Amino acid sequence: MHLTTVSLVLLHIASAQADLPQARIVSLNVDPEQVVVLHLRPGYVSSVRVLEEVSSVVLGDPGAFRADHSEAEPQLVFFKSNQRKTCANNALITTRGSHEISLSLVSQGKSDRSEPVDYVLNCERRTAF
Repeated sequence: MHLTTVSLVLLHIASAQADLPQARIVSLNVDPEQVVVLHLRPGYVSSVRVLEEVSSVVLGDPGAFRADHSEAEPQLVFFKSNQRKTCANNALITTRGSHEISLSLVSQGKSDRSEPVDYVLNCERRTAF
């Protein structure tokens, strides 16, 4: 009896883990002339951390994606997909130091579980010698 219960619990845990997307934490040296791809998924939030305080965030289509920024976390911007289907959009983050980060937001929707989700994107600057 107990062995059957344990087996069922382990099977349930394994199937729940199979439904989880491949989660990534990405650190990139961001070039101002480069567009950074952020992989999203409905039901998950992705955060973008920049080195300076954020002054503004603009979305190409606010109906497809949502962006949140709080003065309590001045270097973080949170993105979520509002669509259950595959969609793409762009976003622009501007910092108080007048730096810009161009993002391409991509969501494969609920059906495609093979694509990764960027939980955190750390934007770093290129270092000069």
